[in-house]
Amino acid sequence: MFMFKVILAWLIMAVARSVERFGAKTVVFVSASIIMVLFGDTLVPILLHLYQILVEIFESVFEHSLESIFGLNSKQSEFIAAWVSILLQATIGFKVLIIGYRSTLALVEKMRLFSDRIKCDFDTNPARMILVCSAVTLSTFGGTLLLFS
Repeated sequence: MFMFKVILAWLIMAVARSVERFGAKTVVFVSASIIMVLFGDTLVPILLHLYQILVEIFESVFEHSLESIFGLNSKQSEFIAAWVSILLQATIGFKVLIIGYRSTLALVEKMRLFSDRIKCDFDTNPARMILVCSAVTLSTFGGTLLLFS
């Protein structure tokens, strides 16, 4: 139990330092990417199931509200709730697509700036950059072997 507390304290300190250095959005994006790569096959169905449960709860509350407030029968309230739910889900899906598109454009721009910075660093200190590039290549190769083994 003591080792778990030590590891948890170290993780919290590492995340706090990363947030100070890179910003909260970057840390959340990198953490989410790592989690999706490692646990995406089980996490995505769970999130979709939770979303479906939330939609069903919303529809049920909305149907009963329509029945009690406006005096509609159950079929009429189901019809209205279904169309409202379809419109809300389409709106949420569109917003998620727009956020994903903008995030992708921002990521491409950051990668372009990062590659420009690497080129500048390579011109000033080539030996250091060769060491960094070889370390990144080896770690990427090791991560790939770990993922596919």
